[in-house]
Amino acid sequence: MIRTAFVLLALAAAACPAAGEPFTFFATADMREYSGPGTYDNSDYFRGACEAIDAMGAGAFMVSPGDIDPPDDVRYTIDQILGTDYLWYPVVGNHEAETSSDMAYLRAYDLDPNGGAPPNIVSTGPTNGVETNYSFDYENAHFVVINEYYDGFSDVGTDGDVLDSLYEWLQADLAATTQQHVFVFGHEPAYPQPDEDNGRLRHEDDSLNKYPVTRDRFWNLLRDQGVIAYICGHTHNYSAYYYDGVWQLDAGHSRGAGDTGAASTFLAFHVDGDAVWFYAYRDTHDLDYDYDDIVHAVALNDAAGVGAPPPTPAAPLLTSCPNPFNPAANIRFLVPEPGRVRLTVHDTLGRCVAILADRHFDAGSCESSWDGRDENGDLVGSGVYLLRVETAGASATRKITLLR
Repeated sequence: MIRTAFVLLALAAAACPAAGEPFTFFATADMREYSGPGTYDNSDYFRGACEAIDAMGAGAFMVSPGDIDPPDDVRYTIDQILGTDYLWYPVVGNHEAETSSDMAYLRAYDLDPNGGAPPNIVSTGPTNGVETNYSFDYENAHFVVINEYYDGFSDVGTDGDVLDSLYEWLQADLAATTQQHVFVFGHEPAYPQPDEDNGRLRHEDDSLNKYPVTRDRFWNLLRDQGVIAYICGHTHNYSAYYYDGVWQLDAGHSRGAGDTGAASTFLAFHVDGDAVWFYAYRDTHDLDYDYDDIVHAVALNDAAGVGAPPPTPAAPLLTSCPNPFNPAANIRFLVPEPGRVRLTVHDTLGRCVAILADRHFDAGSCESSWDGRDENGDLVGSGVYLLRVETAGASATRKITLLR
């Protein structure tokens, strides 16, 4: 296992009320064709990334910077693992822009299902791009989603660029916000980078850099308006690139086994007052899609202490594979600090079915298993069970399914 840092983002930190409460959000990208019901509805694909995110506490919402086709399949997987009320903000990628059914879904997608509760949509896009360009606020942060295939006349009118109509809308949106931290999401990188861990390079010459004049104008706007990070996809490679005062974070792909050319990845961001931390969780296709094989941690601003160690985890990471399982589930959990750990299995009514561990553990990544038997040694029936781990002051729960 390779680790830059291993952290969990359900951090219990006090914050100044004026700065907003601490929160976590996630980014997943380029899971295209490896989600939804049927063949790919298992942990080896996008579902596995959702399960790992669920084990971390799900955060406030997820943003997906493109190539999410078909988007209704992605929404299906999110609904199954994170819940039908989980907030997901899609971004148009080149594959959606070339598929009429995908665009119809995205144009009709409800960006504000929770009504008056935050996050709140604060701006919709310019003429002919109203549905696929938008911005919203949450706590002390502002989030902008841009459709780089919008040309002023159509939301699928260009091959990836930030043309005048989009630039002017983005410029006005960024100028209007008073939020402390600003994040911008689009599909294509401005400066394509090789994968952080294996050096794979894709879309080197056909991203936003194929139009260097508008690319440079776009990047200068992000810099001048104090945008902390531009989060993108497209290449299927994860990278974190700091250029001229702005981070470009390529979310890589979360296709799981659908693309073994680079580690499957999701990104997590933790905003805590003045500080913003970013984490990349990666799985190296070791046949156990738990997303803890490589973890990068980066402080995105000076207030976070660039180069300083990441925050101390406040809760254990909990994964189980395979899921569904038969006959046994392999369980892995992170113990933040030495102490007593209780690992149990419950039915959906909350009744304890089995106690797998109740003893002292040293800090670190620990393993266990469940063979589908109760405390009496009897086999339990097929169904959904709740796996729960508790440490001093922290706990995590995940759903596991037994199929006889």
